[in-house]
Parts: sequence; structure tokens; C-alpha cells
Amino acid sequence: MLKLKNLIIVFLTLVLAFLAGWFTTKYYLIDDKSNQPQFSEKKETSQKNLSASGQTKIVKIYIPVDHSIETKEITINADYLIINLAEELIKEFLKELKYDTNKTKLLGVYRDSHNNFYIDLSDDIRRYFLADAKYEYNFYQAFVKTITENIDSVGEVKLLVEGKEIESLGGHFFTSYKIGQ
Repeated sequence: MLKLKNLIIVFLTLVLAFLAGWFTTKYYLIDDKSNQPQFSEKKETSQKNLSASGQTKIVKIYIPVDHSIETKEITINADYLIINLAEELIKEFLKELKYDTNKTKLLGVYRDSHNNFYIDLSDDIRRYFLADAKYEYNFYQAFVKTITENIDSVGEVKLLVEGKEIESLGGHFFTSYKIGQ
């Protein structure tokens, strides 16, 4: 009788473990398309960065807003090298942020031999980053998409703060993993 009782306990434990794994996979780990940020178009043209030679390029800046991502088209100088283009894109991205995170300064943009981009921002991004998980997710998505949609063959995009890799901006998502792609 004791063996049967132990066998039933083991069987129920396995069934519960199976159900817990299924529930976790179904509701937490599978990409749900309804959680994907909604993109909306907002067309504007910034004339302040135009070159004297007249060669310009229209680029898209993705802006995180409360529960979606907006797209803003701007015109910038087309004479830029890839690193300079990435710097301009991030500067425009930072200007559009809400709260006081738009006070963040771009310290540098670096690219390695594998075409991975490292974007170095001032500590103001962490100091003023007061947002919920959805906004933080949209921030990472917009940040990476601003680079990858306007520059060809980008590998990973890494976020640095004061020259160091950080775990998270708002404590909701780890930036040490591949973000936004």
C-alpha cells in the first residue's frame, strides 16, 4: 500500500511539473504578436542638419511613447560615414525622449569588426529613466530599430553607460542579452 501511495505522489508531481512547464511556455516564453509594439507614422522634416552641398538622406527615428512606438522621418546630411550617421541618429533619438531622459548626452558610437555597434550614453539616461516595463521594452525596441533600419548590415546593438555595459536601465529587462532584434 505504501508503494502505491508513493507511486501516485510521483505521478502527480510529474503531471504538475508538466503542466507548470506548459503554462510557462504558453504564456511567458512564446512571442505573442499582441505584445509587439504598434508602429505609427509621424512625418516631419528637420532642416537644421542639411549639408551645404545639398546631399541629404531621409531617415526614420523610432520614438518610444507610452504603449507604442512612433516613427518620425527626418532629413539629415547624406555625406556621413556610417559611424557619423549612427551618431546623428542617436542624437535625434535622444531629443525625442520623454521625461528628462532627453538630457542624456551621446558619449560615443563604436563599431567592431563584426559590425556590432556600441552606443555609449551619459549616466543621465539611468538617472532620469522612470518608466514601466512596457515603456522600457519600447525604448529598447525603438533604440535598436533606429540604428538597424537606417544602417545596412548591423550586427548587434549594445547600450553602454559611461563606457560600461549595464544590466538594465529601469530594472525590467537585461541589456546584456541581444536587445531589440
